[in-house]
Amino acid sequence: MEKRFLDKMEDNAACYSTVTMVIYLIY
Repeated sequence: MEKRFLDKMEDNAACYSTVTMVIYLIY
C-alpha cells in the first residue's frame, strides 16, 4: 500500500510541483 502510494506520487510529481508553484505564486 505504501509503495503504491509512493508510486502514485511519483507519477503525479509534475502535476504536484505545478500546483505547489501556483499556490506559492498566489500567496
